[in-house]
Amino acid sequence: MSGRSSVFTSQDYISDHIWKASVN
Repeated sequence: MSGRSSVFTSQDYISDHIWKASVN
């Protein structure tokens, strides 16, 4: 995801998922 190696929160995961969904 976004090249993040550190711990990510649910918000970040959801935001990334939505972003990918919007792009595709």
